Amino acid sequence: MNKNYVKMGLSRSFQDVSGDYNNHGDCHTYGIMSGCDDGCPALIEGKCENIEDVLKDFEKREYDKEILNEIRKIYKR
Repeated sequence: MNKNYVKMGLSRSFQDVSGDYNNHGDCHTYGIMSGCDDGCPALIEGKCENIEDVLKDFEKREYDKEILNEIRKIYKR
């Protein structure tokens, strides 16, 4: 899993252009660019605000089991 700072930067740029200067947190900021994925810096750093929902969604989308196991280790699930 690699952190996708490009997607995070684009999300922040869109927020700036739209005049949204509120700090919604990294989960929201990253997710507005097509949802959460395994490149989310907050997810990889163990700071995901919605880990239960994210895991359910990844399982539903049949995410790679190795990636799911890495995420579960981070969150001790």
